[in-house]
Amino acid sequence: GLVRRRATLVGDQTVTIVPRRVELAMPTPGSGGALSQHLSARALGRTGTDFHSQREYVAGDDPRRINWKASARTDSLIVTEREAERLRRCTVVLDTSRTGYDEVSFDRAVSVAASVVTASERAGLTTRLASTTTDVRGHEVATSVLHWLAVVEPGDDTLDPRQVSGSDDGMGLVVLVCATTEAARRLLGASRIAPDDTVVVVHTAPADDGSTTTGMPAGYT
Repeated sequence: GLVRRRATLVGDQTVTIVPRRVELAMPTPGSGGALSQHLSARALGRTGTDFHSQREYVAGDDPRRINWKASARTDSLIVTEREAERLRRCTVVLDTSRTGYDEVSFDRAVSVAASVVTASERAGLTTRLASTTTDVRGHEVATSVLHWLAVVEPGDDTLDPRQVSGSDDGMGLVVLVCATTEAARRLLGASRIAPDDTVVVVHTAPADDGSTTTGMPAGYT
C-alpha cells in the first residue's frame, strides 16, 4: 500500500462495422440476364453522348450528325459516331419505415442497399441513395452511405414517394428496397419515374409461402 501506479495502455476507440455486402455486377446492355436484355431493348436505336469515331458521310446518314468543323478541313462531309446508349445512373431508395419489417428482413434490406450502392459506384455510374431521413449523392457516395447504413434503424417516418425518382440525364436504374410488395405498390403509385429509368423492386420480408424474393409489381421491371 505504499506505492500505487496507474497507466492507460489503450484509449477508447469507436469501430464502425459496415453492413454485409454481396459482390454484384451492374447490368449493361448485352451482358446477359433478364435485366440486361431489358436495357438492351431500351437502348436499341438510341445514340449516347460519348464520342466513338468519325467517318465520311454516306447516303442515309442523319444530317444532324454531320460535324461541320471537321468537314470544313476536308473535301468530304464528316459524320461523328457516338457510343450506343448505356446505363449512366443508379438511384437506390431504401424504405426504413418499420411497417412490414422484422429484425432479419430489415438487416437484409440494409445489406441489399449497401451491395447495390457499392456495385454502382465501382461501375462508374452516377450513384445516389435516398431514404426516409437522408439523401446522399456526389463524390465517394459509397463511403458515406456505408457509414450511414451501419447505424440506421427502422423508424416511424414514412418514405416520401417523390424520393423514388431518378432524372432525365440518360438511361438510369432505380432500385427500390422495401419490406413488402404492398409497400412497393404504394410508393410506386405516387412516385415520379423519369421516362428513361428502369425500376427494380427488392422486397426483403418473407412472402406468404415463407420465401424471400425480388418482387416486380405489375407495370414495372
